[in-house]
Amino acid sequence: MGDWKTERLTMASKRPDLQAPKWNISIYERENLAPGYWFMAPYEHINQKSPGKGWIGPHIYDDEGELIWSGAELFGHMSAMDFKVSKYRDRNVLSMIRPEVREVVLVDDAFRIIEDVPVESLNMHDLNFIDDGKHALMITRGVVNASEELSKVTGLEHGRCEANFHGILELDTATWEPVWNWTSYDHIGFDDTSFKYGPATDRCKHEWDFLHANAVDKCPDGDILLSARHTDTIYKISKETGSIIWRLGGHKNDFDASNVNFSRQHDVRCRSQNETHTIITLMDNAKGEDPKRPTSAYSRGLQLSLNTVNMTAKIISHHRHPDLGYTNRRGSYQLLPNNNVFMGWSERSLHSEHAPDGQLLMQARMLPEWLGSYRSFKFPFVGRPLDPPDVLSHAFTSAENSTMMNVYVSWNGATEVASWNLHRTDASGRAGATSLIASQMRTGFETTISFDGYAKFVIVEAMDKNGDVLENGRSQIFTTLLAKNMLTTEVAAEDLWLQQISEGGYARVYFVYAAWIGGLVDLPDYAEEFEDQVFFMESTDEGIAAIEWQGGG
Repeated sequence: MGDWKTERLTMASKRPDLQAPKWNISIYERENLAPGYWFMAPYEHINQKSPGKGWIGPHIYDDEGELIWSGAELFGHMSAMDFKVSKYRDRNVLSMIRPEVREVVLVDDAFRIIEDVPVESLNMHDLNFIDDGKHALMITRGVVNASEELSKVTGLEHGRCEANFHGILELDTATWEPVWNWTSYDHIGFDDTSFKYGPATDRCKHEWDFLHANAVDKCPDGDILLSARHTDTIYKISKETGSIIWRLGGHKNDFDASNVNFSRQHDVRCRSQNETHTIITLMDNAKGEDPKRPTSAYSRGLQLSLNTVNMTAKIISHHRHPDLGYTNRRGSYQLLPNNNVFMGWSERSLHSEHAPDGQLLMQARMLPEWLGSYRSFKFPFVGRPLDPPDVLSHAFTSAENSTMMNVYVSWNGATEVASWNLHRTDASGRAGATSLIASQMRTGFETTISFDGYAKFVIVEAMDKNGDVLENGRSQIFTTLLAKNMLTTEVAAEDLWLQQISEGGYARVYFVYAAWIGGLVDLPDYAEEFEDQVFFMESTDEGIAAIEWQGGG
């Protein structure tokens, strides 16, 4: 992509390491939206092998589409999957899967990596914390050469079929040791699949993905739900025996569900349960990338009631794709605290928020059409970065020939900034040399503070809504950049001020600038007697002759 396209599709920032995508947002009922921030992780290639651009990796946005945090640099511009807020033991953390290194990664609210756990054969699809964050469920790969007997179901007359029999792994998050694992090999056969294109001899050569497990959850009774995209089936699995208790969907459906059709589904969750009923939610993609015919007129989010005594199923609510189109792959369904539903449609990172009755309240999609996000979520969150704010200070000459400054400030991940204070200081940042010269309300990820004048050294402070400086919210000392050969009265005056507050000493004196409304004035004749002694500024009727102090002793 050319620079012009990057500039048009990504947010403006003076930080070259950040290229956060812009959004196209439509909000229909703002007052009914749930509070919170958007969590997604843009990617270009699902099987990324090398670092990508500045927009790749986990990101947090506010509900106006303004960047809050970019983790692109932290994770080397590599893709992240299932990025969200999770309950991890006694606190909330940011969790994700890094598929290229097969790691579970947890990040705290200061954006420090607190856990990076390698999990052999980890599948990228799901990282689900259960039991108040004490355990975590995930899906594993399991390439097996099936027995000849099992392989005959595929139509393979001789030999063994190489296929991916996905499994489930449960880890204790205190030790990250396995406490339970399960494999589909002994429980789900090839005859469950609806993903069988081409001759069996071809399918069985290359790790046939006949199952494609993509979500796993634990029900209140302790048993497990597993979603398999390529069988169009949700399986309930006995935690005790590992056997299949029932199947919902697919051509081996155990339920009378004539009015409940779904296929190529994602993000299945067990919401509640009693002795007779189970409530589940899912993303019904209804169509995949393969030739199988759609099972619905559009992709949708579904909430289903399953009567597990009479074995019937019915739709409680559904939430339509904003374009009445299809999400052919991936996606997510999130039930928000106010009972709104937040849908992630994956392609172009499209997501939408719906009222409980299905009414569309908001939709947003990234402008770069080549980017997707495996899932999208919305959570309350407070970010407290340890790194101080980033600042770029730039001075320029106005049309009236006076000196002005634009100071650009951002603080990656901070959510509590209400305003910014700009301070003039010296090279050491001493308290006695620091004074407030401008304030500006926060206007987005990057705020511009304009100042009519010049300060060679600046500090910027992040202020909360009460007017207090946030912890770690004081920037380092930054030097204002001047245009080449830029010398003005304000620049000379600043150098005089810096000399006056310094701790004295002798210096070599030389003429820097003499200004007058009509032109330059000559250096006073008596200036030479001060050479190698002191700094001074001489005021005359014609203008100002400024002598710059250099060094000291």
